[in-house]
Amino acid sequence: MGYLVGTVGAVVALCYFAAHPVTYVFWFAGFLSVLALAVAQHTKIGALALAATGLCLLLFPWLVLRYTSLQPSIEAGSAAHVHLLLLCGANPNELRQHDTPLIAAVRGCRADIVEELLRHGADPNGRSSAFMNSTPALFDAARMQCPMSMVGLLLRYGADPNQRNNGGETALFHAIRFGELENTRQLLQAGARINAKSKTGETPLDVARQVNYQALETLLRAPTAP
Repeated sequence: MGYLVGTVGAVVALCYFAAHPVTYVFWFAGFLSVLALAVAQHTKIGALALAATGLCLLLFPWLVLRYTSLQPSIEAGSAAHVHLLLLCGANPNELRQHDTPLIAAVRGCRADIVEELLRHGADPNGRSSAFMNSTPALFDAARMQCPMSMVGLLLRYGADPNQRNNGGETALFHAIRFGELENTRQLLQAGARINAKSKTGETPLDVARQVNYQALETLLRAPTAP
């Protein structure tokens, strides 16, 4: 009977563990206390039931969360859930819905989640699927304005500023095309090549002329540009 109660408790615990990590800790302690009192009259059976329940409450949710996708938590903007899943061993380089968790976090402008993923082994050069033009996270970061620079964060963790997509473009092309002066400057400082050519033969300077952004042209023509 005690083991059955423990099994049911483990299923309920999974719901708390996935939705409310902090609440789970208190629920876990309370449930064990109640179970201990319920089986206190049967010492041997009580000890076994208590041990089995504790093991289920700890291992069952951990095993489930280890193989849970990070994408829904990232899309919901829940840094706490992302942290919990990563602690349980979730794969930071999974490729679901055509994007990696890192790309999803960059698109959401969540520097805290981006750094959390990078610290847990996310590949800063990981690409989206071929369906999405096989684009690295740095490309999305290059075209965005966020409170904290995604470009600088990715470069700090080893992103390659000269990595190309299927069209032969680098992140520098995207930064210029979207008029992101600061992102362009950071990419140039990291060694992005201004003479890189896409498959259509365009260079970053050609793109700067197309968007008619004088400050970008000036930056690209500076003697310090690589």
